Amino acid sequence: MIFKHQTAANLLRALDLGSSIAEQDTLLESARVETSAFSDLLQDRVDLIPGTKGSGKSALFRIFVDFLPERLLAQRKVVIAHGVQKHGDND
Repeated sequence: MIFKHQTAANLLRALDLGSSIAEQDTLLESARVETSAFSDLLQDRVDLIPGTKGSGKSALFRIFVDFLPERLLAQRKVVIAHGVQKHGDND
């Protein structure tokens, strides 16, 4: 029984679930969940996403700015984003 627990513990340690901090998440592009807020932004139904800390605003920002610019330009959509400070930046 100890062997099974150790094997399970080793498997869990090896899992990469990304980072809880969007700016540091290496899996954000490939493992993102396209929520209704994502769809609303993409379809230009909203211009502002309010939310509390940890609700995914930075993840949405990073998806649109880092991963979708070519797609958005091809659809003649423009993303203007400013005033966002990368996590840990003090400038």
